[in-house]
Amino acid sequence: MDDIKNIYNKDLKSYKDYLKKNKIDYKNLIKYFSEADHLEDQRFNPKIFYLPRKNDFGFVKFNMNNSLGQYIFYVSSYQTTNSQFNSFLNNSNYKCDYQYPIHEHNHPVAWVSWYDAIAYSKWINKIFKSKMITQSAVNQSNNFKELLADSNYQICLLSEKEWVYASTLGKNISYPWGNKVSTKFCNYKTSKIKKTSPVGCYIDGVSESGLFDLSGNTWEWLRTKWGPSLEKRKYKNVIQFEDDRDNINTENNYLRAMKGGSFLVENKRLKIEFEDAVPPESTDDGDGFRIGLVKI
Repeated sequence: MDDIKNIYNKDLKSYKDYLKKNKIDYKNLIKYFSEADHLEDQRFNPKIFYLPRKNDFGFVKFNMNNSLGQYIFYVSSYQTTNSQFNSFLNNSNYKCDYQYPIHEHNHPVAWVSWYDAIAYSKWINKIFKSKMITQSAVNQSNNFKELLADSNYQICLLSEKEWVYASTLGKNISYPWGNKVSTKFCNYKTSKIKKTSPVGCYIDGVSESGLFDLSGNTWEWLRTKWGPSLEKRKYKNVIQFEDDRDNINTENNYLRAMKGGSFLVENKRLKIEFEDAVPPESTDDGDGFRIGLVKI
């Protein structure tokens, strides 16, 4: 297991081959990553918001066609971690009921409401916009920085349509990695881990685009409004772009959409097509989020 540090930081294929060759069980791997501060894993660093491997800067570019034309957006490769969210609380005046699990730095943040997730995204957006993030935070070959300078773009939660496209790239698949599910792909109820796992462990569950943990681990809050109740969805067409469903500044008591399932759910709730929504003020041990650079 001591070789994992170098293998993990090298590239995804080497990491995957190492796990297969050594028949490493995911439960042991998760325990190892959870306890291994000595790995100098960047996911433990509260000052790191983009969670890079070597030559991997954490944001993946997407180019989606919609009724308004070509739309470019970026999505974080990883779910937001406890370490990151705790850094937000320590460096802002924001107050919430979240309790930092001290031994789970690189696990996805949970027990946060939609409002908490939005507050974090607004805070980190200011940091990115003010260029406090170093130039190495983004790949020099892409136009992340140009979009970041665009006032129409913000670091924020994903919309439902963005999340679905990032998971599928427009393909008809059941899960972000394909059409079959097992405990080697993600952390869900059948895994019997009974808690979150460190972000980025499940190499077999990486989407074609390079995103980790889109299914399982924690549900992901989306900025998309659902409707007054689960049974009464106001917005039914997820590819519609011309309404206000994704406007985070519209105040109402509508439920907010969630995607991806968590360590608590059966495999049917991991499916991309599965839809859920909860009140924005609610919190749960399986509710988290990830950020993206999106057009608001």
